[in-house]
Amino acid sequence: MRTQSEYWKKYLAGSKPCLLPPLTPKDQQDTSKKQTTAIALDRDREIRRFCLQHGVSPLTVFQLAWAFVLSRYAATDDAVFGYRENAALDGSLVLEEESIFRLRFPLETSVLGTLRLNASRSPRHRAFQTGAIPATMRLAGYKGQRLFNTFLYVEPAGDGVTSGDSAGHFVVPSYPSQTDVDGQYDVVVKISVAEDVTACSVVYSSALLGDTQARHLALTFGRVLEAILAHGDGCTDEMDLLAHASSAFAVDASLGGCVCEHRSIPERCVENTWDGEARYQKLQGMSV
Repeated sequence: MRTQSEYWKKYLAGSKPCLLPPLTPKDQQDTSKKQTTAIALDRDREIRRFCLQHGVSPLTVFQLAWAFVLSRYAATDDAVFGYRENAALDGSLVLEEESIFRLRFPLETSVLGTLRLNASRSPRHRAFQTGAIPATMRLAGYKGQRLFNTFLYVEPAGDGVTSGDSAGHFVVPSYPSQTDVDGQYDVVVKISVAEDVTACSVVYSSALLGDTQARHLALTFGRVLEAILAHGDGCTDEMDLLAHASSAFAVDASLGGCVCEHRSIPERCVENTWDGEARYQKLQGMSV
């Protein structure tokens, strides 16, 4: 029988560092602190319907969405991050150990095919969990190396900070006191689920992101979820991953390069940046 060490060495073999770069101006990086931005995922019902229809868990959908975001913003074809699931689709409490997720691009099958493949691997993945990511990293031969700096956390909605958004008011709970993942990672994407709401909050280091950048990251995550729901049977290059409300831009998901493409002039490509709305607005005036 394969040992834990053998499993994780094979799972992470050849992994490249998947790190979001520091984007805060250098003169502001000496006062690092944890901050939070939050949005309501207004496709809550669609997420639940999609999962029930296709027999996949919300965790696999959220994992795929965050892997797509990392592939864009970290400019990588090898998305790696930590995760933990403490809530089922109906918001009930489940207890899962923290673990590591990896997804390489381009995908070998459709979006839905990838979700089902990841779901089929979950039982085996759980069987080799160590309970703590540092222990897993040591078993895989990555002791003392930082392979990733982001974490995905799925938990039940509960008492916490109430936030408002165009989708309405919702509650974003604080982390359970027994965990400290927000102190271990530069960015923690927290998904709060209940019977009738799904919310996303991003806990981030001010040395890594600014307020606007963090909110843009959260909104992008929401848009990627929408793209997955809309193109589950399609290939990744059909997905409009980073489009804004105007639908002016489409992302080249082939990962030949980290680019955005202006739809009205598809032969003209520009580098994807973190500047968000302001930079994208400038691109709207481009011409060949």
